[in-house]
Amino acid sequence: MPTGVIYKCNNCGEAVTLSGLFEYYIDESGLRKRLYGHLNRSDKAKQTGVMGFSVEWYCRKCQKVREAVVVEYSSPRNGPLDACLAYSDPDVEHKYFLAVCDKCGSVLVENLNGLPCPCGKGKFKESGRFMS
Repeated sequence: MPTGVIYKCNNCGEAVTLSGLFEYYIDESGLRKRLYGHLNRSDKAKQTGVMGFSVEWYCRKCQKVREAVVVEYSSPRNGPLDACLAYSDPDVEHKYFLAVCDKCGSVLVENLNGLPCPCGKGKFKESGRFMS
């Protein structure tokens, strides 16, 4: 179940939401596709298996939220629970990835507290958390 944090600028009020972990599968054409919602996630996971997890974190250079893969399994997991348990299992073959921006290659950040806002006059501060 993804969780998220909302950050707001103390000057202009710009809000940025960072979240993850999101399960994904590999479609027929070899592309990664996010599994949305509990029912859709369960149905898709039964058909294709969960291949890994992605996150939506912030690129300081682009000043945008970007999605990045952070773990991928060598073979599909048998649904959401199996994927979650395998995430920290040393006996399950998987690769961890550094979350980088797909546009500029910068390392993405998962915590904006105290970082400058693009407005140039304020800083981000955590304003809320959620589970989806």
